[in-house]
Amino acid sequence: MLKLDCLEIGFPDRAWSKQISLTVRAGEICVLHGPSGCGKSTLLSTIAGFQPALSGILSWQDKNLLDLAPWDRPLTLLFQSGNLFEGLTLYQNVALGIRTSGQLSKSERQTIKALLERFELQDLSERLPQALSGGQQQRAGLARAILRQQPILLLDEPFTGLDEYRRKTAIQLISNISKEQNCAILLVSHDMRDAEALGAHSFSL
Repeated sequence: MLKLDCLEIGFPDRAWSKQISLTVRAGEICVLHGPSGCGKSTLLSTIAGFQPALSGILSWQDKNLLDLAPWDRPLTLLFQSGNLFEGLTLYQNVALGIRTSGQLSKSERQTIKALLERFELQDLSERLPQALSGGQQQRAGLARAILRQQPILLLDEPFTGLDEYRRKTAIQLISNISKEQNCAILLVSHDMRDAEALGAHSFSL
């Protein structure tokens, strides 16, 4: 269980902070919503360790996460944009979710191929990010995040740039992944219909 107990996020130099208490169990999805500037992205960055918490408790399975560096925390964070490396093809970017060296086994290559097909990206695998649309880049970043198979998945507006069909496809895939990988998913969205479609509970900031 991901537990936030009076976790205070914010920026002391801006005289802004917010205290949050929230739990997300393994296999559950929680959709964060609220007006722009309310702290949704700041909360994800704090959980990931890129933004220091001001006070409070942050734990996973009763283990304190605040003492861990970002790279040691059992999670993956998908940003709103800029998730792909410009010098790598779509396939190479997605493959980083399994292995940074690029040396993949046959079964790993098959796993990547199957996921690209689920996201309808298989015909774009050799393209560089600059040759992809914003929605295609977002789907590739989401595919890589899923491949990492971390127990906590943080998604900041993961459906940005997707048309209605691909939005529904991504929603169904995320819903399935939460069950298949038994991971806790915290997802930022401005559309409250996403919570219902994901079978998720919602939390207002």
